Amino acid sequence: MGNKMEITQELEKILKNSEYVGEYSYNNMLRYIYDNNLSAIILSENDETGLLLISESGEIEGAVFIDKLGILYGDKALYKLDKSLNFRVFVIGEKLASSVISRSRIYKNSILNEHMDESAVPHMGNFGIKTSKVVIYVNLNDNPAEGAKVIMKKKGRASYSHAITPSSGMAAFVIPRGDYICTVMIKDHTDFKTKLSISGPDEYFRIEL
Repeated sequence: MGNKMEITQELEKILKNSEYVGEYSYNNMLRYIYDNNLSAIILSENDETGLLLISESGEIEGAVFIDKLGILYGDKALYKLDKSLNFRVFVIGEKLASSVISRSRIYKNSILNEHMDESAVPHMGNFGIKTSKVVIYVNLNDNPAEGAKVIMKKKGRASYSHAITPSSGMAAFVIPRGDYICTVMIKDHTDFKTKLSISGPDEYFRIEL
């Protein structure tokens, strides 16, 4: 970390025991963690401030911002993101990443993708690959779950699609057929994961939280 900033002892210990794999521009960093399905802490520093992004299996899900005034977590930290800086990537274990993310969860991640170079976006398929329309209804306590993040990740690939449910609790995708891991995340609830097999032209699923 050097002398540019102070960090909590826990995060400092995690970084010291991680595997440093290089420094990247913002878009190259996104591409690198997506392509390699990495769980990592991604660090950018500027003067006396530092921002840590935390990825799990190639997806940035947490953020921590530190300056001389204190520490911000989650969405508040993400508003401090400066995409003009370089980002250092430190690989950590998936369980450890999940633990850190649970306390720094990002719910409004549109900032991450804003103005993203198209070359950094993973593509889900090409001409000749059969696709399906997939509709997932998410319920919480027997009612449609608004604001749930639904992620569809194809098994064996870093590429993924995601959607945020409106008041209807419905998330819709057009994706290549195959086997997926579906992850549902909603504030104040444990992440829910399930396996889904997509084989027909139209598929409908209901998830109860």
